[in-house]
Amino acid sequence: MNPASLQQLADPNSPTHRVIRGTRPIGNGTFQAVTIAASTNAGYQNNTYDAVTGLLVVASSRTQGANVATIAPGNVLTTGAGNAMLTYTELRGARPAPFVAAAEPLPDYVLNANLLTYTCTQATVVAGAGGVQFPCQFETRLGERTAYWVKTTSYLSLYEPVANSNVSQSGNLIASTGPGSYWASPAALADLRAGTVIDQDPVTGIRTSVPYVDDDVVQVVEESNAERKTSFYDRRTGWLLRLVLEQRLGLGITTTQVDLVGVE
Repeated sequence: MNPASLQQLADPNSPTHRVIRGTRPIGNGTFQAVTIAASTNAGYQNNTYDAVTGLLVVASSRTQGANVATIAPGNVLTTGAGNAMLTYTELRGARPAPFVAAAEPLPDYVLNANLLTYTCTQATVVAGAGGVQFPCQFETRLGERTAYWVKTTSYLSLYEPVANSNVSQSGNLIASTGPGSYWASPAALADLRAGTVIDQDPVTGIRTSVPYVDDDVVQVVEESNAERKTSFYDRRTGWLLRLVLEQRLGLGITTTQVDLVGVE
């Protein structure tokens, strides 16, 4: 959040909205904090920012679910409280990352695009129990945009025999950077060579590397202890041609693969 905006915030001191200022410890140090606290009958949301940099350093929330039917003593059906979801987020580090500082305008063919359509398959394999594969549909819609970035919303529709269709939604940002989104700067891709390690995050352990490059595509792998994401980019246009996401869940591995069909 813009530090100047943080400085201008007034404390309404109401039962549902507070702005609190003061020194707050985190890790081995302290910082000047501005906390925006909001609460309703359904829960609360607290966001604490560093007053100097504007970085979100701590966030917490509580959301109360809807009431559910429960059985009271004597086998009497009654209404009980639903689940409560608690979240806590804490800043562990900030550093420059490769390509992120690039500030070239997006090309016209990206700014004029509105929809990316992909074919899709999803398979789950459980050790000792075999596997199952379902067809799916994947599309990315390009929305709000400036000369330097475009917001995207993606929809993954998974067709299952029991649930029929299960749709999940995710957001991303296209910018003049290297790999990591649905488009990467061809200038950044041109600098990548096979065998290069682009980044190794000291906190999450995520390692980003380039296993393969030819005249047409650049393959980029992002890997942690929980998942592996393999992206194939067109070297000339920068569009994401293929994405393979492998996620390890217990004894199983779920693999989702999408392949670009068209750009509108």
